[in-house]
Amino acid sequence: MNRGIITTIYVDLSEKIDAESLASIYQKAYGNEPFVRLLGTDRFPDSKNVSGTNFIDIAWRLDLRTGRAILMSAIDNIVKGASGQAIQCFNLMRGYPETEGLLRRRGGVSFALHIDLHLHVFGNGSPKSK
Repeated sequence: MNRGIITTIYVDLSEKIDAESLASIYQKAYGNEPFVRLLGTDRFPDSKNVSGTNFIDIAWRLDLRTGRAILMSAIDNIVKGASGQAIQCFNLMRGYPETEGLLRRRGGVSFALHIDLHLHVFGNGSPKSK
C-alpha cells in the first residue's frame, strides 16, 4: 500500500546558484538529521520508499531556464505526519535517543520506552528529572 504526501515546491531564487551549492546547503542543514534522507539530483522521492517510516526523502533540481529551484519531498503522513512525530518529540522530552522506537530493528521498541510511554499517557508516571 502506498500512502503519503508528495510535495513539489518551486522557488524563485534571488541569486544564481549551482547544483553543488544547493546540495551543500541541504547537507549543512539536514545532513546529520536521523530521519532526513537527501536524494539530491539523482533520484525522485516516492511515497513507497517512506511508507511506514518516520523518514522524509528530499530531492531537488535547478531549472536554469526559469532560474528556479524545484524542491520535492515525500513523507508517510501517518507516521512522520502524526504518530511518529509524537514519539520523536516524546523521546527528546524524556531523554531517550531521538530514533528510539522509530527505526525498524529486531525486537521493536525498547522495553524502557514502552513502559515510560505507557506511564506517561495512562498515568502513574512523572517526567524524569534531569
